[in-house]
Amino acid sequence: MQTRPSSRPTAVFFLVLFCLLFAAQAFAAEPLATFTVRAGEHTRVDTPVSAPLVGLTDMASLRLQEVKGSQRVAVPAQVEPGSTPRLWWILGGTTPAGQSRVFELVRGEPATDGLVTAVKGDKALDLQLGGANILRYNHAVVPAPKDIGRIPEARRSLYDRSGFIHPLWSAKGSVLTEIHPADHIHHMGLWMPWTHTQFEGRMVDFWNVGDGTGTVRFAKYLSTTDGPVFGGFQVEQEHVARKTSKGEQVILNEVWDVRAYNVGGPEKGYWLIDFESTQRCVADEPLIQDQYRYGGFGFRATSKWKGQTAAYLTSEGKGRDGHGTRARWCDTSGRIDEWEGVTFYSHPQNFQHPEPMRIWPEPDNYIFFNFCPSQATSWEMKPGEDHVFRYRMYVHQGKVVVADAERIWQDYAHPPQVDAKFGRPDNAIVLFDGTDFSNWERDGGGEIRWKLADGAMQVVPGSGSLLTKKPVRDFVMHVEFQLPTDPQDRERGNSGVYIQRRYEVQIINSYGGELEFAGCGSIYRFKAPDYNVCKAPGEWQSYDIRFREARYDGDTKVADARVTVYHNGVLVHDDVAVPNKTGAGRPEGPEPLPILLQDHGSAVSFRNIWIAPLDSDGMSFRDNAGRSLDVLADGKPLLRYMYDFDPSTPQRRFETYKPFLHVYDGRQRLTNGPDGQSEYPADGIQYPHHRGIFVGWNKLGFEGKRYDLWHMPNVAQVHQRFEEKSAEGNAATFVSVIHWNDPDGEPVLVERRHITARRLDDPSVVLLDWCSDLTAVRGDVVLDGDPEHAGVQYRAHNDVGAGPDEDKAQYLFHRDGIDPRTDKDLPWVTLSCGLAGRRYWVQQMNHPDNPKDTVFSAYRDYGRFGAFFTGTIGKDRTLTLRYRFQIGRGPTPSREELAARYAEYANPR
Repeated sequence: MQTRPSSRPTAVFFLVLFCLLFAAQAFAAEPLATFTVRAGEHTRVDTPVSAPLVGLTDMASLRLQEVKGSQRVAVPAQVEPGSTPRLWWILGGTTPAGQSRVFELVRGEPATDGLVTAVKGDKALDLQLGGANILRYNHAVVPAPKDIGRIPEARRSLYDRSGFIHPLWSAKGSVLTEIHPADHIHHMGLWMPWTHTQFEGRMVDFWNVGDGTGTVRFAKYLSTTDGPVFGGFQVEQEHVARKTSKGEQVILNEVWDVRAYNVGGPEKGYWLIDFESTQRCVADEPLIQDQYRYGGFGFRATSKWKGQTAAYLTSEGKGRDGHGTRARWCDTSGRIDEWEGVTFYSHPQNFQHPEPMRIWPEPDNYIFFNFCPSQATSWEMKPGEDHVFRYRMYVHQGKVVVADAERIWQDYAHPPQVDAKFGRPDNAIVLFDGTDFSNWERDGGGEIRWKLADGAMQVVPGSGSLLTKKPVRDFVMHVEFQLPTDPQDRERGNSGVYIQRRYEVQIINSYGGELEFAGCGSIYRFKAPDYNVCKAPGEWQSYDIRFREARYDGDTKVADARVTVYHNGVLVHDDVAVPNKTGAGRPEGPEPLPILLQDHGSAVSFRNIWIAPLDSDGMSFRDNAGRSLDVLADGKPLLRYMYDFDPSTPQRRFETYKPFLHVYDGRQRLTNGPDGQSEYPADGIQYPHHRGIFVGWNKLGFEGKRYDLWHMPNVAQVHQRFEEKSAEGNAATFVSVIHWNDPDGEPVLVERRHITARRLDDPSVVLLDWCSDLTAVRGDVVLDGDPEHAGVQYRAHNDVGAGPDEDKAQYLFHRDGIDPRTDKDLPWVTLSCGLAGRRYWVQQMNHPDNPKDTVFSAYRDYGRFGAFFTGTIGKDRTLTLRYRFQIGRGPTPSREELAARYAEYANPR
């Protein structure tokens, strides 16, 4: 039904419309980063893309959305940690050549669209997508079969192997690899040993292994990753020479980084997998690689692919005649019930790319494939040098379509360009806002004689360089500069940003020129920029820089400085290790130094300079504008203590009427409650008063009155101050003083809440000790209520209860037959649940000194559980409550392991 226009004045209508439009524009102008993805010369289809997050200091609660006109469409994204964290997402659908797409990064709940998971067991790790198997990495030793007749029993154990991939499954579930086949018992699915090598003048064969000179074995896991964009693992392996002058000796340390992307899948009939091997000689002498026909990244296909049921096709159009030739890619395929295959891609940065290949040429043979750089030449691996080999696998149904293979090659070799523009972080320090030099001083002292005009500062040639007043450590930085248009400027607009006075990002007029290792955007005389995007003199340009300082143990450097740079929004240096000072820079050392803007004789101008510190390795704190306190692990939130109290509006009071503790697992929040970054809807959350780890009683008695310090209808728990904050290594502690106030705002109880968090080496997210000292400051206080509305409790994320049945909470007790409603003083209870495709468990341990007759509320499938008791705290007396929470990812540990963890808490040595 249509209605007549309002009779209100037109001016009011337009004022309201203007306000709405302004609000919409203000919201649209607030992204943390904006990314423009350019397809370039090639059409893209479901392509993985990534961008270093140079301008961000807080990696929590990141939501990516694509800009489609006035709409914002959420896109699953994933942050890969590192010295420069990297954002990954899939450029979904088809993006024609020459077109671009725009994405914004904002605060909020990340989108998900399925999850690639790494499921580790006792013997192997499986990568899965939506429960479908992709590949299995075998970390346990797999014995060689006993029925290989021609291998003497005394030598059979030489073929026992760990550290390989098998099975590799097709998207429909066929096994595409083979291990210990009778014709080549040393073949192990997907693996990467070397064949003809020499060490100390002796031959070492890590590939055939039957001569007893060498082998390769799994050493340890470095990491596993689940995610909506990719899942994978990093492992360390050892290449062992069995017969050296020192006996058995590890010659190469190798790190595998294997990841499968959330593209394709059973419904589309393919997987996309990346494999990277980084190898370093750790012996005192080099490992010599002899020229030989095979060795390196190898694939042994299922024995069902043979003769006429199998085929090869290289990027150069060759089949079985491709042995010894070079190619960008090679497809191997065969028929089991139907035709399936694997296309292998060699990265263009690989040694000897396009790499020579070992292909079995016999028409009736099985399928074996090997990219083999040693076919081309002899070479050596020197001690301490890294050799990196990168490969992509396209596992597909049907025979390979050449156009698809070529498209995936272009995605791998020439990925879409991602340009970036970053907003200013909340913790940024403005070094120059166009008004004064208050954050700067002249190099060598004395008066600053640079010009100030039109919101910029300009070098006065010969007046000296400028230094920040404070030294810097790890940081992100934005600086804008303008080259002079003076044709008499003989220095070509020469200047530079000297990081810690040691490492120069060069400024000079390189407009329209070739790449130079001393050109604009270069790390001066060390590395040219990847692209020359220098603008013409007179145009404003920008650098966005992320810097991780060199690491020292005393006066000994143990890690190089690392630098990532966007020039005018284009990535020109991607996490580059800088081994020494550059040009006229100061010598390296453990002490921090300031940033220098160079006077090199050109009237270069600067404006809009800010810097934001990065948290160093280990545990640290960050206060979020007086609303919450983050406990950070390597710069990422591990805990968030919500302590703000704001009764200014009903909504704000509802969000802040009690302090509580959130738990984070890198990319996601595990607990329920407002996070201080988005509105917390009372009607959209199941039991919205349940918040993270929290404490309260719904029937707290004082002077004959009863107060509900659980739902907080007219009372509140109000944080007063922090008495302590300390962080060192992998531990952090803070103490919060909280008033439990009556309706008049007067404290009934004063709580001193001690929280200590420790990060462990096992798959635990965090080990958390919670201690509350409750003091009755005005008179006796009665603690009363019921197990579901009182005590110290943990509430899982709302999605646990709102999600599928398999994610619902389940509980494990210290023995069978426990009824938590009646059985008292349980030593511990463990919750397990699913969230965003991962499994988590939470063990709450009840300290032996806690009040007796405690019962646990541990039966709700939405994931709220905890310890409850009743009692009275006498006037001026203090009741101490102690609990330990261990939060972990993956399957719940066994009862025996959980009992051992409790014993460590209850009876420390």
